[in-house]
Amino acid sequence: MLNILVLAYSQILEEPALEVWDPEVVYQKAEEGLKEDGVLVVSNLGFEDAYALAVKKQWAEENNVVTISDLETHAPDLIIGTDPEFALREDGLPRISTLYGFEFKEVKPTVATLMYEAIKLDEVAVISAYTTDTRNELFDLKILEDDMNALPPYDAIVVMSAEFAEANPDAVIALEKLDGQIDTETMRGLNYQFDVDKREAEDIARDFLIESGLIEG
Repeated sequence: MLNILVLAYSQILEEPALEVWDPEVVYQKAEEGLKEDGVLVVSNLGFEDAYALAVKKQWAEENNVVTISDLETHAPDLIIGTDPEFALREDGLPRISTLYGFEFKEVKPTVATLMYEAIKLDEVAVISAYTTDTRNELFDLKILEDDMNALPPYDAIVVMSAEFAEANPDAVIALEKLDGQIDTETMRGLNYQFDVDKREAEDIARDFLIESGLIEG
């Protein structure tokens, strides 16, 4: 089963938010807590399907913006588009405002599709992008570095029950080989093949595993 690290940490185990999100701390606590509940973390795939702030690459280059901190002097003049959840949740935009110490000129919450269209049409200058979303490439967006770790880690992890793992050791061995094999850029590329090239997910996965040397062609 695929799960998201911070969801396991905060929603399943109900651990409190950290002052500064340290992925290693979150992973350790999640792994230990899940194990106590009879669930094993088999592998950490290596990518995050996470929230991130994104701007157009051309604008970022013109204004020398690489990190979220770099937005500080620009934020009072910028409109940010977000999905409804990110605009309100404590570990979303409010967390960025608190930790980085600035607010945007205006916040426009909307559904994800319209949010991406809004930045494409220059109706907003910043969005709460998803790191593995194909539209980051299609719309030439730059993901800004969260240099103060305001946003929690959304690492994709593979989990299974300890009972199932004991009965299926070969499955555990196979899934352990995926540990660290798919970084965010790679995952975005795989999504591109599905979303834009319209390839079947099974074919994309098989080709990736062969190219990575994880299975024989």
